[in-house]
Amino acid sequence: PSAIETVLNSLAQQTRTPDEIIVIDDSDDDRTGQIVSEANKTTFNELGVKVQYFQNSGGNQPVARNKILSICTGDILCFLDDDTFAPRKWLESLVETYKHHPDVDAIGGPALTADENLEVQQELLEVSENQNRYLKYGEVLDESDRWVPPSVTETEKFRGANMSFRVSALESVGGFDESYKGNGYREEDDVTVRLVQDGRLLLYNPEALVYHFISPEGGARHGDKRELEYWKGRNIVYFKRKNFADQYYVAVLRLFLWTSG
Repeated sequence: PSAIETVLNSLAQQTRTPDEIIVIDDSDDDRTGQIVSEANKTTFNELGVKVQYFQNSGGNQPVARNKILSICTGDILCFLDDDTFAPRKWLESLVETYKHHPDVDAIGGPALTADENLEVQQELLEVSENQNRYLKYGEVLDESDRWVPPSVTETEKFRGANMSFRVSALESVGGFDESYKGNGYREEDDVTVRLVQDGRLLLYNPEALVYHFISPEGGARHGDKRELEYWKGRNIVYFKRKNFADQYYVAVLRLFLWTSG
């Protein structure tokens, strides 16, 4: 619950006020709802921002994201994890990039691994070349936790902790696939790879960064280690079979050899 308070406070300080905020809570802790309700009555009420809160107990991330997609009223949908902090110009940077690139369908940015003092925990990768992409057999390369290019760069994927889409683009690919069960591993990649395969433009804006905390609460880390590893493996296989069908059997063999090595 303390994590959601941090991200809500960061949204209240944005230079570009959000049009609406939708919180989906998959925990069993009543404190999250209480924190959101209090923020809605005070801070966001003063800002004129509507905050909606929904319980998603027993659901998973793609179910929650589709819920948001079905009820949002804007034409751009931005996603943050509860264990993130968005600097003041995060939303403004996203909105301005959409304005300057009318042909773009999705924009993401760095989700820098940080401690509670916003101290980045990894050496930054400050290069222009795209660092987030899909390989031939469905392997995924993602350096969003440290990649900060000098300018807006074309890319193929983002972290679920910091990504945005035109609502029309999400709807055109059928939203999020709810077949990604458990911890939902690869569920956000499933959307971006479909957009890429459909020839859509995705951009990565270094100014639209967030800080992503490492903590035992928040995010999609519920369950014991064995359970998480099971769903991770299952979802990787499903992702490759669905989106890289021509290379599926080779991809699974590569996965087996990699995990066995």
